[in-house]
Amino acid sequence: MDCQRDTEARSPLQTQLFSLQGHTALVTGAGSGLGKYMAHALLHAGANLILVGRTLDRLEASADEIFLSLKQQGGHLAYDSDPAARSAHRDPDQNKRIACIAFDVSELKTLPELAQKASQPFGAPDILVNAAGLNPRKPWNELTPEIWEYTLRLNLSAPFFLAQALVPEMMRQRWGRIINIASLQSSRAFPNGLPYGASKGGIAQLTRGMAEAWSRPG
Repeated sequence: MDCQRDTEARSPLQTQLFSLQGHTALVTGAGSGLGKYMAHALLHAGANLILVGRTLDRLEASADEIFLSLKQQGGHLAYDSDPAARSAHRDPDQNKRIACIAFDVSELKTLPELAQKASQPFGAPDILVNAAGLNPRKPWNELTPEIWEYTLRLNLSAPFFLAQALVPEMMRQRWGRIINIASLQSSRAFPNGLPYGASKGGIAQLTRGMAEAWSRPG
């Protein structure tokens, strides 16, 4: 665990409509984009958070931004990127928690290690959000085997092998949720999108396969 901080309680309306109190969500690609915003929503719903990305500074900035926006009840904030200024807003006495782990999920053989690290702050994650991804946006004649292989490894292989490492504990607890990020390119073609489209078409089918393999019988 490389960073940890607390945040304040969710709004009464969210408590009435939707609660993840007592659950822990691991979110990859949490330093920016969809990963960061999904982490915000999960924390707002009551879950503890494990933010995962390659760069600790970006994860810490994301965690602090989530904390500040929660204090503003979801309002838009002019965000100060200076770490010292951000730290002044941290409130360790509040009852929600965020931990950050700098980790490259494209290194598939090390994902069981990530699962172990992610279980240390708050217990084993029972929600997984696979938001880390890459879209190289290159024309077909500029694609190399390295670009192709890395895009599919990060976008398609990593979600499966990280889930594979976390699912046994979800099964033991008899509760778990996995969210994979698909795309319009899961079902249609876009210019300069060959490896990304292939990976997102694969994600759609991978998600169906996960549901078939891991859903509780009956």
